[in-house]
Amino acid sequence: MNKADYQRSSHRVDRMQALRLAREHDMRGDLRMRMQSMSRFGRDVARTAMSRNDEKERPRARESGFHVDAYSNDRSNRETSRDERGRRRRD
Repeated sequence: MNKADYQRSSHRVDRMQALRLAREHDMRGDLRMRMQSMSRFGRDVARTAMSRNDEKERPRARESGFHVDAYSNDRSNRETSRDERGRRRRD
């Protein structure tokens, strides 16, 4: 189940990343055109903003954390198999 969720998440993140890159490409072209008429300080601010956006961490696909108690735990590590003092019961 986790593998299927991870693949679904990975495809979604890839699609979102592609859309983001296309949007950034278009907007950066407009910004670079406007930068030609800006002052030196304005161009520096625009370059700094672009470099900050480039350095941002990109979203990554993550596991969903799907957990089934029956597959992950057995009698030896389940909370219900311990008594009130934390000792393992022999059930």
